[in-house]
Amino acid sequence: MLTMSKIFRTTGRINKSKGLILAEPMPLEEGMSVDVMIIPTAPDDGDISEAEWLSAAARNPVFADWNDPEEDIYSPDEGVPFDEHRYSHY
Repeated sequence: MLTMSKIFRTTGRINKSKGLILAEPMPLEEGMSVDVMIIPTAPDDGDISEAEWLSAAARNPVFADWNDPEEDIYSPDEGVPFDEHRYSHY
């Protein structure tokens, strides 16, 4: 019978022997079987710069309709400018 168990999230590194080294100990018993999902991150801090993100978004076909003149229904003269100080307490 399958029972639900806790899910733990941590980071780790792959060593020279291509073994996984976790960044912190897990509250599991020695010899216990586990399922592992590996999601590679960028070599630096796992995050991309804003410029890289914007460049990738600009090339992504998902956003192609943003360049469609029919989608450009607002002008800079409409609406109220965003006041970042008004919402700074959130």
